[in-house]
Amino acid sequence: MRKWMFAGGLLGACAIAGQAKAQTAPEFGAQGQLAISAERLFGIEYAHTSYSGGGYQSTTLIGFGWKYTQSSFSQPRAGIDYFVVNHVSLGGAIGLYSAAGHGALNETGFIFAPRVGYAVDLGSVASFWPRIGITYYSHADYHNLGFTGEANFALFPRANWAFLIIPHIDAGPFGGRQNNPDFSEFVLGLNLGIMGVI
Repeated sequence: MRKWMFAGGLLGACAIAGQAKAQTAPEFGAQGQLAISAERLFGIEYAHTSYSGGGYQSTTLIGFGWKYTQSSFSQPRAGIDYFVVNHVSLGGAIGLYSAAGHGALNETGFIFAPRVGYAVDLGSVASFWPRIGITYYSHADYHNLGFTGEANFALFPRANWAFLIIPHIDAGPFGGRQNNPDFSEFVLGLNLGIMGVI
């Protein structure tokens, strides 16, 4: 009998402590939170490029880490987002990469992607965090400016870090290259990442 009473008391204490912890921990998207992430680390993507002089190229890629692909929109990047008010984030991502070893030696690329987002709580371990913004990249003598939309899902195994599931679309109509026809790009993908929240 005492064992059962002790076990019941212990379970009750754990439940009360867990409930108190849940009540004091702010949900993801609270004003003042800072999210730092590594994004588009691996996944699957479809990229299509159309050239103003005619012609196009399409590719589907499953990749891990830095990916040699048709579109620089697909490269991994580091992100930082700050919640200026509850649910609303302002931030961006930056990436540096190289095409060395793929027939394009000493060509480096740069990505800059400012954005705004809105976080919606889906329960104690998940949030939906769609973000929209613009993305600019420059790679060797290629460059493009496009629009980016992401339908992020953040899965929290612990209160301050999460796995990111990142369905995304990038539409870059302003591509160009020195002494070559202009081009436009369309990228559709599903990628994964990780995030810490402070």
